[in-house]
Amino acid sequence: MKNGSLVLAAALLATLVLTGCGSTNTDAKATPNTTTATTPAPKPSKDDRAAAEQTYEDAQREFEEFLEEIDGAMGETLGIQPGTYEATANTPDYEDPLDALDDEYLDPGTYTSMGPADGSSGCYWARMSDASGDSSSILANDMTEGRAIVTLNEGEFFKTSGCKPWTKQVD
Repeated sequence: MKNGSLVLAAALLATLVLTGCGSTNTDAKATPNTTTATTPAPKPSKDDRAAAEQTYEDAQREFEEFLEEIDGAMGETLGIQPGTYEATANTPDYEDPLDALDDEYLDPGTYTSMGPADGSSGCYWARMSDASGDSSSILANDMTEGRAIVTLNEGEFFKTSGCKPWTKQVD
C-alpha cells in the first residue's frame, strides 16, 4: 500500500506543478509564447497611391451610375400609372396584397410625376369632382412638358395619361 500511496502522491504533485496550482506567483499563467518577428510593410509609392485613388474614383463613379439606373428603372415602373383614381382615406382592405396593384383609390395628399412618359408629347392630369369624365367635373387640370405636382383632397378624383408614374410625397 505504501507504494500505491507514494505513486498517487507523486501523480498529484506532478499535476499541481504542471497546472501551476499552489503557485505563489500570481502573475504566472499558462500562456503560449506569441512573440513573432514582423517586418514593416513598405511605404506605397506616389504611383501606387495615384492608382489606388483612381480605382476608388472609378468605383465611386460606377456606383453612382448604378444608383441612377436603379432610380430611373424604378421611376418607370413604380407609382401611379395612367387611369382614373378616387382620393379617399378609406381604401378597402385586401386579403391578397396583389389585388391592390389594380386599385382605383389613392390616399389624399400631394403627388409628383417626373413629366411626360417616353414617347408621350405631354403629361396630362386632372383633379375632378366625380369620375363621369364630363368637362364640368374638372376642378383643375394641366398638360405639362416637365415635372408635375398635384395635391388631391378627400373625395376628389384624379385622372392621368401620358405621364411618368406618380409618387406620393412624404409629409
